[in-house]
Amino acid sequence: MARVPDETRRDFLVEVAKLYYEQDLSQAEIARKFAISRSLVSHLLKRSREQGIVEIRINDSRSRGVHLQRRLCERFGLADAVVVPSNPDVEKTKAQVGRIAAALLEPLLKDNIRIGISWGTTLHQLVSHVRPLSLKGVEIVQLHGGLGSGNPAIDGFGLAQQLAEKLSGSYRIIQAPIVVQSDELRDMLMREPRIVETLRSGAEAGIALFGIGSNLPAISSLVRTGALTEEESLALVKEGAVGTVCGLHIDAEGRVFSGSLNRRLVGISFETLARIPVRLGLAAGTDKAVAVRGALRGGFVTALVVDEQIAEAIVGGD
Repeated sequence: MARVPDETRRDFLVEVAKLYYEQDLSQAEIARKFAISRSLVSHLLKRSREQGIVEIRINDSRSRGVHLQRRLCERFGLADAVVVPSNPDVEKTKAQVGRIAAALLEPLLKDNIRIGISWGTTLHQLVSHVRPLSLKGVEIVQLHGGLGSGNPAIDGFGLAQQLAEKLSGSYRIIQAPIVVQSDELRDMLMREPRIVETLRSGAEAGIALFGIGSNLPAISSLVRTGALTEEESLALVKEGAVGTVCGLHIDAEGRVFSGSLNRRLVGISFETLARIPVRLGLAAGTDKAVAVRGALRGGFVTALVVDEQIAEAIVGGD
């Protein structure tokens, strides 16, 4: 592990903090840049806060974001909500949502916690920004089958593995597609002992982590990964299925969509998801506002991290 000379330590802390908080570099990218370990980067960022180099202010009573946070909590009965600034580059917005969501999650992490996890690029940002912790008895559980996208960094099994490694825990995955071709195949897979065991473990989670997805073809993760065609995604929207939560398609009022896709889902049910005490939902990009509103109306979410454009679209007129 590289050592930072004492005489340059504060300058180095400032440089690392600027790369992380101002230039949106990940901890892994900073580690590679300076040929140091990722855990050292995490330590340096912590020291920069302790020494007052970095001051994180989310709840500034003068900001529009705090008003939106308060209105989201009041209208939808949320335990917590954080609204981050929107960036013209949606990938940077996702990174900021993920970073803040990781900070929101961190105080909840403890020994013997079980966490259920979904998939997605914004959720990938959350996992990327979780600081490594030496905990005992942690288990991360995939809540539904995989996308088969060829990119394990955003798929549920890859995220489960990454988060388990960061928290010194174990993980369970579901070795099946998220959606299969028939009700009969789905029912058969849902009787498989290992899938039954994994979903039972997921049902006992204390925390569920998921991105709130849209069925608009241009931004649908299911379309991007090939789980749905653009035509299938557009048909869902026309039929009223505006978005997804843990693979479950929902309408604008938050009702679980009655179409065949939900019947062919290999994963957690809404009733089971609703019993998990902490359900942290993430989203970035104004086009997801309708899906986020639906997820909130349906009671899928207890804590929310979104960008300002989404919040404005949902409660901005209040």
